[in-house]
Amino acid sequence: MVAMEYRQHEILQSLLCDPHTNVNVADKSGHTLLHLAVIYDDVTAVEVLLKHKNVNINARDSNGDTALLLAAKIHGCDQPNSNRILDSLLSHKDIRAESLDYSGRSALWHAVNTCNCQLLCLLAKFPRVQTNVPDHQGVSPLARAVIRRRLDIFNWLLATLPRDIA
Repeated sequence: MVAMEYRQHEILQSLLCDPHTNVNVADKSGHTLLHLAVIYDDVTAVEVLLKHKNVNINARDSNGDTALLLAAKIHGCDQPNSNRILDSLLSHKDIRAESLDYSGRSALWHAVNTCNCQLLCLLAKFPRVQTNVPDHQGVSPLARAVIRRRLDIFNWLLATLPRDIA
């Protein structure tokens, strides 16, 4: 994990070549190396980790966040590497883009909350991502768009994603 913190990509790659290295080891917060790479906005580390055959891209931390959920929460449009990190995560064959955190919020919900329209477009390609799944407080992505006063996002959600609303 120290190699992650100090962006020592060569050391990280060397460690990942060792068959005894657990790529999914977690810290006390449940953050795996992939979670940390997302937190540190380290696109190179994300790409290196995603190439490892044993990486669990859907591993959850103590808040129920996968790397994708965490990226959707913290990577608004203004983060320097957000688009590359999100593209890399969403391109992985095992990604579950429809996953919910322990608050019942999806990556789509967080994309609406951060007004990340590019992430919304990427998530629209996944058929299991739903527009109207409310979180544990009863707030759906559609409702969140209204709360954020983003009529453009609200209309886009209605026009683009499957109609799963009552």
